[in-house]
Amino acid sequence: RAFFESGREAFYFRSPSEMVDCVRSLLARPVAEANEIRTAARRRSVRSGYTYRDRALAAYGLIRESVQDHRATAPIPTAST
Repeated sequence: RAFFESGREAFYFRSPSEMVDCVRSLLARPVAEANEIRTAARRRSVRSGYTYRDRALAAYGLIRESVQDHRATAPIPTAST
């Protein structure tokens, strides 16, 4: 929930009935307001590094670091092994 501003960029609920109320409220809003919400959420996603590209690059960095750490600690093969 700390990622997006509640009620401006995202909407949260605790139960199915709360979700239904939230959806009804959102559907009753003017299209222009819905577009503002969508734009604000997209802006926050891009600005804060939440895109698929950002997540993929972070995962790649972790994998690369793990492989490098493994290589640094792996035993060196000898002629007898």
